[in-house]
Amino acid sequence: MTFPEVDIHIKEPFRGDVEAMVKNGEVDLGIALSHPVESEKIQFRQLGKVVMVHVVSAAHPLEQRIPVSFADLHSWRHITFGSQETRIATTEYLGSPMLWRVESYSAMLEAALAGLGWASLPREFVDRELRAGTLIELRQQEYPHTDWIVGIDLLWSKQAPAGKAQRWLRDRLVKHKIFEQDRAGNRTTL
Repeated sequence: MTFPEVDIHIKEPFRGDVEAMVKNGEVDLGIALSHPVESEKIQFRQLGKVVMVHVVSAAHPLEQRIPVSFADLHSWRHITFGSQETRIATTEYLGSPMLWRVESYSAMLEAALAGLGWASLPREFVDRELRAGTLIELRQQEYPHTDWIVGIDLLWSKQAPAGKAQRWLRDRLVKHKIFEQDRAGNRTTL
């Protein structure tokens, strides 16, 4: 073990705002879905890319409409985490007048499983439920052959000096790419 005296605390961000936690000094490092950051205060490195999917309970009425249109999605409750629906690139078309914000990805998953609406989650996060058939992926009419690929960034403060252990961990995280296979079998990160 390289730094046995260093404790690591893993936190789930309140309302999904990892950038605010880094800026406020609540955490030294943050991992978040890619979005524009306040570049004079935050440094970032992309760790890789994942596939996001729109999912719904197998018992939800939207399951009968696959492939779904934007209008279909707008007609049903969208369950989201923090400000995800406005921060992730290409989510502008997802706006639904019926929106429920929850405090974690786990809560999003549970709400979708309970049939309370549809959610956009990393495919790897819901893979077990998709395979079991308890969640159904909502493929879109407008993008029948396209996966929704989203970057994953490592964030840290430009203001706070990084200690030896933090630099070591940051370097290790940057070296290990995050990736998965898209529908065509290609890696999402080269």
